Amino acid sequence: MVEGKINDMPVKFELDTGAFTTVLSPSAVKRLKLYGDPDKSEHFRGQPDPRWTMEGIGGARIGDEVLAHSFDLGKLHGRNFHFLTADVGLNGADGLLSTDFLKEYDVDLDIAGHQIRLYRAIGSCSRPKVFLEPPLYIVALLPIDEDPRPRVKVTLDGKSLTALIDTGARGTVMFPRAAKRFGLRVDQPGTDEKTRMTGIGPRVVTGIRHVFGALTIGDLTIQHKSIEIADDDVPDNVDMLLGADFQKLMHLWLSNSSRSLVIQFPPRPSPDLP
Repeated sequence: MVEGKINDMPVKFELDTGAFTTVLSPSAVKRLKLYGDPDKSEHFRGQPDPRWTMEGIGGARIGDEVLAHSFDLGKLHGRNFHFLTADVGLNGADGLLSTDFLKEYDVDLDIAGHQIRLYRAIGSCSRPKVFLEPPLYIVALLPIDEDPRPRVKVTLDGKSLTALIDTGARGTVMFPRAAKRFGLRVDQPGTDEKTRMTGIGPRVVTGIRHVFGALTIGDLTIQHKSIEIADDDVPDNVDMLLGADFQKLMHLWLSNSSRSLVIQFPPRPSPDLP
Protein backbone atom coordinates (compact mmCIF):
# COMPACT_ATOMS: atom_id res chain seq x y z
CA MET A 1 0.00 0.00 0.00
CA VAL A 2 1.21 3.52 -0.80
CA GLU A 3 -0.38 6.78 0.27
CA GLY A 4 -0.93 9.84 -1.86
CA LYS A 5 -3.34 12.69 -2.52
CA ILE A 6 -5.89 13.41 -5.24
CA ASN A 7 -7.17 16.98 -5.40
CA ASP A 8 -5.45 17.48 -2.00
CA MET A 9 -7.49 14.68 -0.40
CA PRO A 10 -5.74 11.55 1.01
CA VAL A 11 -5.91 8.28 -0.92
CA LYS A 12 -4.36 4.85 -0.50
CA PHE A 13 -3.22 2.74 -3.46
CA GLU A 14 -2.28 -0.90 -3.77
CA LEU A 15 0.83 -1.25 -5.94
CA ASP A 16 -0.11 -3.53 -8.85
CA THR A 17 2.51 -4.18 -11.53
CA GLY A 18 0.20 -6.84 -13.01
CA ALA A 19 -2.45 -4.32 -14.09
CA PHE A 20 -2.19 -2.14 -17.20
CA THR A 21 -4.11 0.88 -15.89
CA THR A 22 -4.19 2.84 -12.64
CA VAL A 23 -7.65 2.40 -11.12
CA LEU A 24 -9.84 4.13 -8.54
CA SER A 25 -12.75 2.41 -6.82
CA PRO A 26 -16.26 3.82 -7.39
CA SER A 27 -16.50 4.72 -3.68
CA ALA A 28 -13.24 6.71 -3.91
CA VAL A 29 -14.48 8.50 -7.06
CA LYS A 30 -17.64 9.47 -5.20
CA ARG A 31 -15.73 10.65 -2.13
CA LEU A 32 -13.29 12.67 -4.26
CA LYS A 33 -16.11 14.06 -6.44
CA LEU A 34 -14.36 13.14 -9.70
CA TYR A 35 -16.05 13.24 -13.10
CA GLY A 36 -15.23 12.69 -16.76
CA ASP A 37 -13.16 15.10 -18.85
CA PRO A 38 -15.51 17.42 -20.80
CA ASP A 39 -12.75 18.17 -23.33
CA LYS A 40 -12.39 14.46 -24.28
CA SER A 41 -16.00 13.27 -24.21
CA GLU A 42 -18.70 14.41 -26.62
CA HIS A 43 -21.30 12.92 -24.26
CA PHE A 44 -20.08 14.54 -21.04
CA ARG A 45 -23.02 15.36 -18.77
CA GLY A 46 -21.23 15.65 -15.42
CA GLN A 47 -20.90 11.87 -15.06
CA PRO A 48 -18.10 9.34 -15.85
CA ASP A 49 -17.85 8.39 -19.51
CA PRO A 50 -18.00 4.59 -20.10
CA ARG A 51 -15.15 3.41 -22.31
CA TRP A 52 -13.08 0.66 -20.68
CA THR A 53 -13.15 -3.07 -19.98
CA MET A 54 -10.68 -4.76 -17.61
CA GLU A 55 -10.05 -8.52 -17.86
CA GLY A 56 -8.17 -10.78 -15.46
CA ILE A 57 -8.55 -13.66 -13.04
CA GLY A 58 -12.24 -14.24 -12.35
CA GLY A 59 -13.60 -12.47 -15.43
CA ALA A 60 -14.03 -8.87 -16.55
CA ARG A 61 -15.17 -5.49 -15.21
CA ILE A 62 -16.54 -2.48 -17.06
CA GLY A 63 -14.83 0.80 -16.18
CA ASP A 64 -15.18 4.53 -16.72
CA GLU A 65 -12.54 7.23 -17.06
CA VAL A 66 -12.39 10.18 -14.65
CA LEU A 67 -10.14 13.23 -14.39
CA ALA A 68 -8.23 14.46 -11.32
CA HIS A 69 -6.92 18.01 -11.35
CA SER A 70 -3.97 17.09 -9.12
CA PHE A 71 -2.24 13.85 -8.09
CA ASP A 72 0.52 13.73 -5.45
CA LEU A 73 2.60 10.67 -4.58
CA GLY A 74 5.51 11.27 -2.23
CA LYS A 75 7.52 14.08 -3.83
CA LEU A 76 5.85 13.60 -7.22
CA HIS A 77 3.25 16.17 -8.23
CA GLY A 78 1.11 15.94 -11.35
CA ARG A 79 -1.88 17.70 -12.85
CA ASN A 80 -4.82 16.59 -15.02
CA PHE A 81 -4.29 12.87 -14.40
CA HIS A 82 -6.77 10.37 -15.86
CA PHE A 83 -7.87 7.35 -13.82
CA LEU A 84 -9.94 4.33 -14.73
CA THR A 85 -12.70 3.66 -12.21
CA ALA A 86 -14.01 0.12 -11.73
CA ASP A 87 -15.12 -2.19 -8.95
CA VAL A 88 -12.12 -4.56 -8.89
CA GLY A 89 -12.52 -5.91 -5.36
CA LEU A 90 -10.00 -3.72 -3.54
CA ASN A 91 -9.11 -4.69 0.04
CA GLY A 92 -8.85 -1.50 2.08
CA ALA A 93 -7.40 0.59 -0.76
CA ASP A 94 -8.89 3.41 -2.84
CA GLY A 95 -7.27 2.17 -6.03
CA LEU A 96 -4.49 0.37 -7.88
CA LEU A 97 -1.23 2.11 -8.85
CA SER A 98 -0.33 0.30 -12.06
CA THR A 99 1.89 -0.02 -15.11
CA ASP A 100 0.69 3.07 -17.00
CA PHE A 101 2.15 5.17 -14.16
CA LEU A 102 5.13 3.01 -13.12
CA LYS A 103 6.54 2.46 -16.63
CA GLU A 104 7.97 5.98 -16.61
CA TYR A 105 10.35 5.07 -13.76
CA ASP A 106 12.87 2.61 -12.45
CA VAL A 107 11.11 1.04 -9.45
CA ASP A 108 13.09 0.05 -6.35
CA LEU A 109 10.71 -2.51 -4.84
CA ASP A 110 11.69 -3.31 -1.24
CA ILE A 111 8.80 -5.48 -0.03
CA ALA A 112 10.62 -6.60 3.13
CA GLY A 113 11.40 -2.99 4.03
CA HIS A 114 7.87 -1.75 3.18
CA GLN A 115 9.22 0.86 0.79
CA ILE A 116 9.29 1.74 -2.89
CA ARG A 117 11.42 4.38 -4.58
CA LEU A 118 10.89 5.74 -8.07
CA TYR A 119 13.81 6.93 -10.21
CA ARG A 120 13.60 8.69 -13.58
CA ALA A 121 16.43 9.09 -16.10
CA ILE A 122 17.20 12.76 -16.77
CA GLY A 123 19.50 14.59 -19.17
CA SER A 124 22.00 12.23 -20.85
CA CYS A 125 21.53 9.53 -18.20
CA SER A 126 19.62 6.81 -20.01
CA ARG A 127 20.41 4.01 -17.54
CA PRO A 128 20.20 5.07 -13.88
CA LYS A 129 22.54 3.29 -11.48
CA VAL A 130 20.99 0.50 -9.44
CA PHE A 131 21.39 1.47 -5.77
CA LEU A 132 21.53 -2.08 -4.46
CA GLU A 133 24.49 -3.92 -2.98
CA PRO A 134 25.68 -7.25 -4.47
CA PRO A 135 25.15 -10.11 -4.89
CA LEU A 136 22.82 -9.16 -7.74
CA TYR A 137 21.14 -11.23 -10.43
CA ILE A 138 20.17 -9.44 -13.67
CA VAL A 139 17.41 -10.71 -15.96
CA ALA A 140 16.13 -9.11 -19.18
CA LEU A 141 12.55 -7.84 -19.19
CA LEU A 142 10.59 -8.79 -22.29
CA PRO A 143 9.99 -6.07 -24.94
CA ILE A 144 7.68 -3.25 -23.89
CA ASP A 145 6.02 -2.95 -27.32
CA GLU A 146 4.22 -6.25 -26.74
CA ASP A 147 3.23 -5.58 -23.12
CA PRO A 148 4.58 -2.80 -20.84
CA ARG A 149 4.23 -4.90 -17.67
CA PRO A 150 7.38 -6.49 -16.15
CA ARG A 151 7.59 -9.95 -17.77
CA VAL A 152 10.56 -12.32 -17.72
CA LYS A 153 11.47 -15.78 -18.96
CA VAL A 154 11.81 -18.39 -16.21
CA THR A 155 12.57 -22.10 -16.17
CA LEU A 156 10.38 -24.38 -14.06
CA ASP A 157 11.48 -28.00 -13.78
CA GLY A 158 13.26 -27.69 -17.12
CA LYS A 159 10.44 -25.98 -19.03
CA SER A 160 10.64 -22.36 -20.25
CA LEU A 161 7.71 -20.13 -19.24
CA THR A 162 6.78 -16.43 -19.44
CA ALA A 163 6.18 -14.98 -15.98
CA LEU A 164 4.72 -11.64 -14.91
CA ILE A 165 6.10 -9.86 -11.83
CA ASP A 166 2.73 -9.08 -10.25
CA THR A 167 2.70 -7.14 -6.98
CA GLY A 168 -1.10 -7.33 -7.00
CA ALA A 169 -1.05 -11.15 -6.73
CA ARG A 170 -0.73 -12.50 -3.21
CA GLY A 171 0.59 -15.84 -4.42
CA THR A 172 2.49 -17.30 -7.35
CA VAL A 173 -0.05 -18.64 -9.86
CA MET A 174 0.18 -20.84 -12.98
CA PHE A 175 -2.54 -20.86 -15.62
CA PRO A 176 -4.10 -24.04 -17.13
CA ARG A 177 -2.46 -23.73 -20.56
CA ALA A 178 0.98 -23.89 -18.91
CA ALA A 179 -0.04 -26.51 -16.34
CA LYS A 180 -0.92 -28.91 -19.18
CA ARG A 181 2.76 -29.00 -20.12
CA PHE A 182 3.43 -30.56 -16.70
CA GLY A 183 0.52 -32.99 -16.93
CA LEU A 184 -1.39 -31.12 -14.22
CA ARG A 185 -5.10 -30.31 -14.05
CA VAL A 186 -7.14 -28.69 -11.30
CA ASP A 187 -9.77 -31.44 -11.43
CA GLN A 188 -7.37 -34.38 -11.28
CA PRO A 189 -7.40 -36.62 -8.19
CA GLY A 190 -4.39 -36.47 -5.92
CA THR A 191 -2.96 -35.05 -2.74
CA ASP A 192 -2.48 -31.43 -3.89
CA GLU A 193 -4.14 -28.88 -1.60
CA LYS A 194 -7.31 -27.25 -2.96
CA THR A 195 -7.25 -23.44 -3.16
CA ARG A 196 -9.52 -20.48 -3.90
CA MET A 197 -8.41 -17.12 -5.29
CA THR A 198 -9.93 -13.85 -6.47
CA GLY A 199 -8.84 -11.27 -9.02
CA ILE A 200 -10.27 -8.40 -11.04
CA GLY A 201 -13.38 -10.30 -12.11
CA PRO A 202 -16.41 -11.19 -9.95
CA ARG A 203 -15.86 -14.98 -9.99
CA VAL A 204 -13.98 -16.89 -7.29
CA VAL A 205 -11.38 -19.09 -9.03
CA THR A 206 -10.60 -22.54 -7.66
CA GLY A 207 -7.28 -24.31 -8.00
CA ILE A 208 -4.70 -26.60 -6.48
CA ARG A 209 -1.35 -25.93 -4.82
CA HIS A 210 1.51 -27.95 -6.28
CA VAL A 211 5.16 -28.07 -5.20
CA PHE A 212 7.61 -28.00 -8.12
CA GLY A 213 11.26 -28.98 -7.99
CA ALA A 214 13.14 -25.86 -9.10
CA LEU A 215 12.21 -22.37 -10.35
CA THR A 216 15.09 -20.57 -12.09
CA ILE A 217 15.09 -16.89 -12.99
CA GLY A 218 18.36 -15.76 -14.57
CA ASP A 219 21.13 -17.35 -12.49
CA LEU A 220 18.98 -17.62 -9.35
CA THR A 221 17.27 -20.92 -8.53
CA ILE A 222 14.61 -21.44 -5.86
CA GLN A 223 14.05 -25.03 -4.79
CA HIS A 224 10.71 -26.66 -3.96
CA LYS A 225 8.51 -23.70 -4.98
CA SER A 226 4.84 -23.95 -4.08
CA ILE A 227 2.64 -22.65 -6.91
CA GLU A 228 -1.15 -22.33 -7.21
CA ILE A 229 -2.64 -23.70 -10.43
CA ALA A 230 -5.82 -21.82 -11.37
CA ASP A 231 -8.79 -23.29 -13.22
CA ASP A 232 -9.13 -20.04 -15.20
CA ASP A 233 -6.94 -18.85 -18.08
CA VAL A 234 -6.56 -15.09 -18.49
CA PRO A 235 -6.43 -13.19 -21.82
CA ASP A 236 -2.72 -12.42 -21.39
CA ASN A 237 0.52 -13.52 -23.02
CA VAL A 238 1.85 -14.94 -19.71
CA ASP A 239 2.02 -18.47 -18.30
CA MET A 240 2.26 -17.55 -14.63
CA LEU A 241 2.31 -14.74 -12.07
CA LEU A 242 5.20 -14.26 -9.63
CA GLY A 243 3.28 -12.86 -6.67
CA ALA A 244 4.01 -11.41 -3.24
CA ASP A 245 5.14 -14.78 -1.81
CA PHE A 246 7.95 -14.75 -4.40
CA GLN A 247 8.74 -11.04 -4.12
CA LYS A 248 9.18 -11.00 -0.33
CA LEU A 249 12.05 -13.48 -0.66
CA MET A 250 14.18 -10.89 -2.47
CA HIS A 251 14.72 -7.18 -3.17
CA LEU A 252 13.71 -6.22 -6.72
CA TRP A 253 14.64 -3.33 -8.99
CA LEU A 254 12.38 -3.03 -12.05
CA SER A 255 14.48 -1.02 -14.50
CA ASN A 256 12.22 0.28 -17.25
CA SER A 257 15.07 2.46 -18.55
CA SER A 258 17.27 -0.56 -19.36
CA ARG A 259 14.44 -3.15 -19.63
CA SER A 260 15.96 -5.37 -16.97
CA LEU A 261 15.02 -6.91 -13.63
CA VAL A 262 17.70 -6.73 -10.94
CA ILE A 263 17.34 -9.17 -8.05
CA GLN A 264 19.15 -8.81 -4.73
CA PHE A 265 19.20 -12.13 -2.90
CA PRO A 266 19.11 -12.34 0.03
CA PRO A 267 17.27 -9.00 0.38
CA ARG A 268 18.74 -6.01 2.19
CA PRO A 269 17.33 -2.49 2.66
CA SER A 270 18.02 0.19 0.07
CA PRO A 271 21.01 2.35 1.07
CA ASP A 272 20.33 5.94 2.09
CA LEU A 273 21.16 8.31 -0.76
CA PRO A 274 22.95 11.65 -0.33
